[in-house]
Amino acid sequence: MENNPLALITFQFSVAPTAKITPPSATFQHGETREFTCNGEGFPEPAINWLRDGRLMVTSERVRLRGNTLELRDLSRGEEGVYTCLAVNPAGEDSVEALLSYIEEPHISVYESKVLVAAGNEAILFCGADGIPKPEIHCDEGQLRILGAHALDAGEYRCEARNEAGSDSALVSLEVGSAPEIVEIPQPTGVNIGSNTSLACRVSGSPAPTQTWRRADGRPLDFLSGKYIQCRVS
Repeated sequence: MENNPLALITFQFSVAPTAKITPPSATFQHGETREFTCNGEGFPEPAINWLRDGRLMVTSERVRLRGNTLELRDLSRGEEGVYTCLAVNPAGEDSVEALLSYIEEPHISVYESKVLVAAGNEAILFCGADGIPKPEIHCDEGQLRILGAHALDAGEYRCEARNEAGSDSALVSLEVGSAPEIVEIPQPTGVNIGSNTSLACRVSGSPAPTQTWRRADGRPLDFLSGKYIQCRVS
């Protein structure tokens, strides 16, 4: 009786790959380094390729591959975008994307560092800020409105802008003023010819008003002649 040789049959199977990127998104500022790692599962073990804008990425001094990790060095604006991991084996392929976003810390531009408003009027303090993404300002649209301002409202106010890249702040000074008022009127006086005399005129207001003397008919006084001397009366 003849023995029949045993036939060995080898089964080969493969599993299509699945890919996953960690982290799925990241932000960066100018000059920073970021990494994405792509884990591919399947049989046989899939090969990992990195693409940007549909093009295969080429390694360089600033673009490095360490195993399944993509390292991007000395990043600058313009390198933000979508980075794709492509996992490939004989059973198929799978791709997954990661988003890299550029961010820039806020910079406040204060349109008026000092605001003067008359007592009882509305005061508007405004500041604007640039940044990526658009920063949040701790006022409604960068405006702080004070209705019926009075002396107790005077002082410094801080405007703050924040985003995920950082923060910036600036001070705005509010002065609450009052209109000029003459509180002591010059009194009629008699004087001998050739003698000296003084006329007092006291004023109030905030900020302190400037005093100007004129004759009753509107003609200016010639202070350069030395005949008239104007002294500030407190």
